[in-house]
Amino acid sequence: MNKWIVVVMIAVMISVSVAGCGGKKTDSASQAVSEPQAVEAQAEPETQTETIESQEPETRPVPEADEHPAPEAVADELKDAEGGAEGSTAAQAESETASDAQPASPAGTQSEGQADAGMTAETAQPVEESRVPQAIRDLLVGEWQDMTSQRAGMDITGEDDANGKDFHAQIFWSGSYADRMVWDMDLEYDPVSGELIYKGGRKAEVTYGADGLIANEDVKWEDAEGSFIVAGGELRWKDSREEEAGNFVFTRVYAYDITAEEFSTNLFQVLTAMESGTAGSSLKQAQAAHEILAFAAGHQVWNVDAIARRAAISEAWSGLSDDDKALVKKNFSGVEGLLDKVYQDYESVSGTFEDAGVGEEMKAFSVNVYAGRSWKALRDMVKSLQ
Repeated sequence: MNKWIVVVMIAVMISVSVAGCGGKKTDSASQAVSEPQAVEAQAEPETQTETIESQEPETRPVPEADEHPAPEAVADELKDAEGGAEGSTAAQAESETASDAQPASPAGTQSEGQADAGMTAETAQPVEESRVPQAIRDLLVGEWQDMTSQRAGMDITGEDDANGKDFHAQIFWSGSYADRMVWDMDLEYDPVSGELIYKGGRKAEVTYGADGLIANEDVKWEDAEGSFIVAGGELRWKDSREEEAGNFVFTRVYAYDITAEEFSTNLFQVLTAMESGTAGSSLKQAQAAHEILAFAAGHQVWNVDAIARRAAISEAWSGLSDDDKALVKKNFSGVEGLLDKVYQDYESVSGTFEDAGVGEEMKAFSVNVYAGRSWKALRDMVKSLQ
């Protein structure tokens, strides 16, 4: 019996000794291996990057030196940059091979990659609409003057008046109070070169009647091509038909800034003073519309520095109480509809303004393109207020 006890105790001691030694070996081995592994882990990204960079020129076409990459290529490059090392050439090739071998996914079971591709295709559409930065619009839209001749002027308007293009430019050279030479161009903004490019440019000699409306047009051409480019704060003009285009140097000219107090008095106070739901409220609305349009046209809101006018109207707006803000929004809705009709179909609202005693003034405003531009600029500012 004692012999068996001794044997068992010896066996236990041997087991404990072996277990303890094994634990130490595992710890020391992991510490010894961890340093070279860490070095390899740090070296791996560089090796992978070199591999990707060395393979990319073979798999991605390089545009010629004088060739701008297509929008799709730019989008792909941005996507690759965001993907990082995960988008290796080998992985892409493997993925493409697998996708070729696999049948198309059933409807409603798009893979994550397919969903991303669909989103890219859908978001490609708004790029066309928002490719002109707001800062560029703020700079371009308004009046310009040729500083060389001091006789030529140019108006640039936004896409609202540009037949679907980004901008519209009209250059005019006054011969007398009743006639002028007029060039018209629908412009597209090139975000790569920064140029405003056009085709189908038109030139006509225009004669005006006593009412200020066009009485006659003698069209010279309608097939000119050209561009404008901003250089040193000035606009330089190139035209395929107009030999004198290179002599024009246009500089931006602004109307006087409008103060926050003027916005408060001539816009917000007019709107908060309106009565609604009472007898004669439609006449009050027409009178308010006349006051607001006269304010916009008199101050040439469309040609005031865009940043300054936004700051001024925002300051006036912040000074209103919450109740007044709600009242302004409510009453402005009716005025907006009325004034929009002035420039869409004046005859449909002429009776309302005549009853309000401002028929003649509003009729004159309805054919004044500058008053119309100023109203649209003011309308858009008010609608953007929060």
